[in-house]
Amino acid sequence: MTDWTFLTNHARVLLCIARDDQMQLPQIADEVGITERATRRIITELERAGYLERSRDGLTDRYRLNGKLPLRPRTDRDVAVGEVLDLLEHPARDGASVASVARLEPRLVGTTSAWMVLLVRSVDDVDAAVSAVNDYLNHLREGLSPASRHDSTLLGIWVRGDLEEGLPEWLHYESATPAAAQGKTSRPTMVEAMVGVRRSVSLSGLWTLCWIDGPLLRATDTTDQARRHVLDAFVAATSEPGGARSGDIFYASFAASRPSAFMAADVADLRARHPRLVAERWFVVDDDQGIQGLITYSEIDR
Repeated sequence: MTDWTFLTNHARVLLCIARDDQMQLPQIADEVGITERATRRIITELERAGYLERSRDGLTDRYRLNGKLPLRPRTDRDVAVGEVLDLLEHPARDGASVASVARLEPRLVGTTSAWMVLLVRSVDDVDAAVSAVNDYLNHLREGLSPASRHDSTLLGIWVRGDLEEGLPEWLHYESATPAAAQGKTSRPTMVEAMVGVRRSVSLSGLWTLCWIDGPLLRATDTTDQARRHVLDAFVAATSEPGGARSGDIFYASFAASRPSAFMAADVADLRARHPRLVAERWFVVDDDQGIQGLITYSEIDR
């Protein structure tokens, strides 16, 4: 009998990533039944076409699907990749749990996530970190295709000696304790934190730029709400008894076009929630110039 399939290898690779966005290249190759070299070539072609976005997680490449791009060639009604994958998707083998967030929601298509926080090792490193991150984000905007552009919003700059260490991760594994209690083999299940670090980029232990994600943030309507959710979640996960850790400072950041009175009001609200952490001064972010220097309400109104 002829060995054939309804799907091309490109479609099968996409399907693997849609089912489990934590799969590594050797696993994808084994699942599709082709060589790792052929798998790498297909992934490169899909990435160049905008169907996949690749990020680096330590020594591992991670791939995320843009399910909103139309299939080619175009038809009278462009069918999105995600619509086809929804028809083909099925549970993973051996009862393994598949994260329900493998594909991006429409609001997040083409981005790493909608919100960012910049972590800096010390106050003395803030200026250098801001300059480097401005260059990095500018490079992303200029060098990537529209399907891969990063349009995330910076929520603030957090001076934190440990950088991202100890912060909750967006996806993590939890043991299936009920099965273990019954004497059965327990399979770890991948779960999504309400708020957690989805991806990060670091430089020499001086700063780390984090993209933050989670269902609580995806249900958020405003940047101010997202900032409060992130601070509340991270402080709860990492603070010492009685409040934020000694030495930590959080500087909120706002769009430069926002009225200064609203900036001041939001900072006052944040300081009421976390008085030991939130600074009185803040940063503004200009669409063209990037992150600007620390300012206060009185300085804006002069």
